[in-house]
Amino acid sequence: MNTLRDWFASALRWLAARRIVDAAELVPAAALCALVLAGLLVRRRRGWAATVCIVALNATVLGALILVVVEKRLNLSGGPIPWAGRAIIVGCCAAVGVAAANLHRSTWRRRCCAVLAVPVLVAGATLGVNKVYGIDETLGALVGYDQPTTISLPARSDAGRIDPTTWRAPDGMPSTGTTGYVRIAPTVSGFGARSAGIYLPPAALVPDAPRLPVVIMMMGQPGNPDPTMLADVLDAYAAGHAGVAPIVVLADQLGSPDDDTLCLDTSRYGNVETYVTTDVVTWIRDNLNVPQDRNDWTVAGYSNGGLCSILFGAKHPELFGTILDLSGELYPGEEHPDWNLENVFGGDQAAYDETKPLTVLGRNHYEDMWAYFSYGTEDGAFGPDAVTVSQAAGNAGMTVRLDPLEGVDHLEAALRGGFTNGLAYWSEREGFG
Repeated sequence: MNTLRDWFASALRWLAARRIVDAAELVPAAALCALVLAGLLVRRRRGWAATVCIVALNATVLGALILVVVEKRLNLSGGPIPWAGRAIIVGCCAAVGVAAANLHRSTWRRRCCAVLAVPVLVAGATLGVNKVYGIDETLGALVGYDQPTTISLPARSDAGRIDPTTWRAPDGMPSTGTTGYVRIAPTVSGFGARSAGIYLPPAALVPDAPRLPVVIMMMGQPGNPDPTMLADVLDAYAAGHAGVAPIVVLADQLGSPDDDTLCLDTSRYGNVETYVTTDVVTWIRDNLNVPQDRNDWTVAGYSNGGLCSILFGAKHPELFGTILDLSGELYPGEEHPDWNLENVFGGDQAAYDETKPLTVLGRNHYEDMWAYFSYGTEDGAFGPDAVTVSQAAGNAGMTVRLDPLEGVDHLEAALRGGFTNGLAYWSEREGFG
């Protein structure tokens, strides 16, 4: 029984690690969908061409209407869906309509094939939309599978903080960093977080490694704490700095990809703020070779995680010296304010307002706090938020840089571009040049 269980767990890990954004995976998936659709279209029956055209057209219109309701009325998409994503979704609805047309006056074999074709077509469309967004690179990340693969942490070192003026890459140092996952126990918060992603740069993997600055990073919602998404950006930075880059801990502020926990301690979602600012911080101090000085601690995030970064940084300046807010939201639950007001705050608007970054920044003044804000110039939903919050941070005494990313929307380029430029800002703060 244990052997079977181990085999099943190994198979799940293998599947979860499969990449789903490269041509090697997407081209065969697209070809399979095209073959399935061709098989559904080819049929010898009088009036079939007219029937399939009518059904497909109706399915296309229905899909477009559903898309408008989901995106514009209910705002379930978390912002505007890219046109390529809309086209894929509507095209999938049309293809499913073709499958449905095959159920009428057909043999049982054809009906079975039509039913089986639907999940194939939906899966192909899902891969296509995921590619458009470009956030989830593996199958496990896409479906929210909490991978149990653990990272081997380096032994604790007695070495001091790295000195960028004297550091030289030692012989045998790896050329790239390593990634993996760890369980960070919610000892104080009790929050049901998923495993945290870890990136260790080359300089952290040598014997008697120096203490390196640390970044606590949080992704968007829906999203996963997947360290592979930013590993190449960090490796590129390390390659230009003799193997030195920050240790990055991708903390899970969601618990589930479907939950917007508002970056707060609430009775509805749990103690998210306490988890990140207490449990995660304590675990890092106890397990990683990092300095204790707040100036070597950065809180960062993208989209929903960006909101968390400015909130946690503004509320806990004793913990963090730098904030990287990448296309962050304006305030908790910005996408569904009325629902959150009623269901999280019991209709208490004053209590809701107290949680907003503008409120926190407005009543405080910060000494020696650096804050970086980025946004895509094509991001009409969250771009203005970055401008507003960055102005408030500057007014509160923070050293602020606002970075508009030309021609970028709220997708992968906003995350990777913002993080790349944010690393340059972080490097200036840390004295790495």
